[in-house]
Amino acid sequence: MASALLARPASKITLLEIVEAIDGPIGATEPVAIQGVAKASVNAVGKALTGVAEDTRKRLAAVTLADLRATKAA
Repeated sequence: MASALLARPASKITLLEIVEAIDGPIGATEPVAIQGVAKASVNAVGKALTGVAEDTRKRLAAVTLADLRATKAA
């Protein structure tokens, strides 16, 4: 089993930080474009996707590496 030396305690490193370090920021970076759909509907989809991104960020920020270690030990 490999191990790594962390610069900060595991309790201070969130899944959000890890995911964004690997994949980049979570969120809608480009406007939604749906051909042949009313602008109001496109805006509603964009708003929904923004909400999904915000919820995802919130949930990932709430979990730390220490939490994952504790789950594995249980």
